[in-house]
Amino acid sequence: MQNKKKSRFLVNVIGVPSLLFFIVMGDSFIPAFSIFVFFTMLLSMYEWNNLCSIESSFNKFLNFLIMSLVFTLVYLKLDYSYLVLCFVVQIFMLFLHQIFIGGNKPVSIISSSLLGVFFIGVFFSSLILIRSLEYGLTISLMLFMSIWLCDTFAFVFGRAYGIRKIAPSISPNKTIFGSFFGYLSGFFVPLIIYAFYPILDWIFLDYIVCGFIFGVFGQIGDLSISLLKRDMGIKDTSSILQGHGGILDRFDSLSFAAPFLYIFLYLNNLL
Repeated sequence: MQNKKKSRFLVNVIGVPSLLFFIVMGDSFIPAFSIFVFFTMLLSMYEWNNLCSIESSFNKFLNFLIMSLVFTLVYLKLDYSYLVLCFVVQIFMLFLHQIFIGGNKPVSIISSSLLGVFFIGVFFSSLILIRSLEYGLTISLMLFMSIWLCDTFAFVFGRAYGIRKIAPSISPNKTIFGSFFGYLSGFFVPLIIYAFYPILDWIFLDYIVCGFIFGVFGQIGDLSISLLKRDMGIKDTSSILQGHGGILDRFDSLSFAAPFLYIFLYLNNLL
């Protein structure tokens, strides 16, 4: 127990400042933030392959390759129609491999490979798009801090006062009470920014929508990864982060909230 607490402490002491460092650095002089995101995506894809029992070396390589191409397209801001081409190639190669090489559970392997590449490739890459905006530093810090607060409040209030479970068959420790306070905490950082460091051209409602995205989609991301882990009968996606599970365990909420935040900014002409 003491070793586990020590590992958690070290991950927090080293991980959180490192994360903030990369956010602040951005891609101004060197693509520090993009490199960090890409490295996170590589580790996440490694965990995904193990989580979904993708054993074929070819399928693993293909997942890494297409995911890397998706990242490159987003980073270079190329025509996003190439994204469609990437997934068409992946589908073709997956079917080709299953037809001529064969393997167990082709439907499961093909569908989980496609989902993994789309989820990790597109969802995680949206972090780069957000950071590259004119006010990307402020928005990225708002995103990261809000998700962290949401997770913390949901855990603390759920553990202290929660009784009714929100999804007992998926995540038995998450409660409705904790989830509600996690949702409310999603508005805290956006409102602080609105009051003391407002973003040009943003109105009050924009901050409220951001808080809603953090509080709702962040928690859905958490439950979504828990759903997959429950189906596979495992507690953590890996043990890379000692005492905290895997990369997907730590970035589940963030990876779900980020693309919806970017979509909102895009539709509302706030890019």
